[in-house]
Amino acid sequence: MNGDQQGSAFSALRRLPKVQLHCHLEGTVRPATFVELARRYGVPTEYRPKGADAAATTAQTVGSIYHFNGFQEFLFKFAAVCRCLQQPADYARVLREYAEDAVAHGVMYAELFVSPQTWQFFHTTLDVNEVFGDLQSTAAEVEAKAGLKIRFICDLTRNFGVENAIEATHLAQKMRDYGVIAIGLGGDEANFPARDFEEPFRIAREGGLRAVAHAGEADG
Repeated sequence: MNGDQQGSAFSALRRLPKVQLHCHLEGTVRPATFVELARRYGVPTEYRPKGADAAATTAQTVGSIYHFNGFQEFLFKFAAVCRCLQQPADYARVLREYAEDAVAHGVMYAELFVSPQTWQFFHTTLDVNEVFGDLQSTAAEVEAKAGLKIRFICDLTRNFGVENAIEATHLAQKMRDYGVIAIGLGGDEANFPARDFEEPFRIAREGGLRAVAHAGEADG
C-alpha cells in the first residue's frame, strides 16, 4: 500500500460510524487546555501525593505534557489534570472539546467515565450537581448539533474505600436524569479487590444502573 492508498484508507476509516464504550472524560483533556487551566489556577502540571518522591522539574511543553513512564506515572498525571478542573464550566468545556474530536473520528455514541469522588477529593467545595447539570446540557447540545449521543458512567475509586463508593453510587442514582447510566470501578486492584465492592454494585443494579469494573488494569 503506497502513501496515497494509506491516506485514503485512513480517511475511509474516519468516516465509518463508531461507538466508544470506554473513555474517561478527565483523560480526554487536550494538552493545550491542560496547560491553560493549570496557568489560570496556578496549579503545577505534575502531581505527587504526600510521601511520594518529588516530581521531576523538567520544563514541559504542550507537546510533551502527557509524557510519562509506567502506570503509576500515568495516575499522577491524571490527578494533575483533575486538580485543574475546578469549575463546572471547565468540565463542560472538556466535554465540548472531546465531542469535537470524537465527531471528527466518526463517533456516534459514547459512554464516558467520570470521577466525582476524585473531583471532590481535590475540590471539596465543588458543586457536583452543577457539574452534572452542565455536562448534561452540553451533551444535549452536542447531540442536537452533531448527532453524537453521550452517556456517563460514575467511576468508583477503589482507593477511597467501600463507604465512599456507596455514597458515590447513591449520587450516581440521583444523576440518572443527567445522563448517568452506570457505575464503574477503578483503582488499586491489589489492595482493594473487586469483591470488597459487592454492596455498591448491588445498590446500583437494584436502582436501575448498570455496573462495570476495570479488570487487570494494574494487577491480575
